[in-house]
Amino acid sequence: VYSEPPRFVTFPANTTINTTHSLRPDSGLGRPTGAAYCGTPLSIPFRDAAPVLVSCGVWEIKRTWKVQPHYADCGEDFDAYPDSLTTTRVQTITVEDLFAPEFIETP
Repeated sequence: VYSEPPRFVTFPANTTINTTHSLRPDSGLGRPTGAAYCGTPLSIPFRDAAPVLVSCGVWEIKRTWKVQPHYADCGEDFDAYPDSLTTTRVQTITVEDLFAPEFIETP
């Protein structure tokens, strides 16, 4: 029996992107890795909080990553495992609107 939950080995840095950038982890935002746990595969799902307006044209999204064992009967669901079997960390994604609006047609 392990006395500690799985842990992160690498974790993506907080980052700033433009509003046109994808929020997918594989779009350059990064994806964490975890250490082996009791010979069981790991899953590392994430959940994004709603964007929070920080200032005019700037929002923050808190992305919570959770490293957890991946048992066949529980799957990768974010809430499937008790806290004692998981470790969470938060990545902050700042989204900036850097492009001024443009007219498509003029009257």
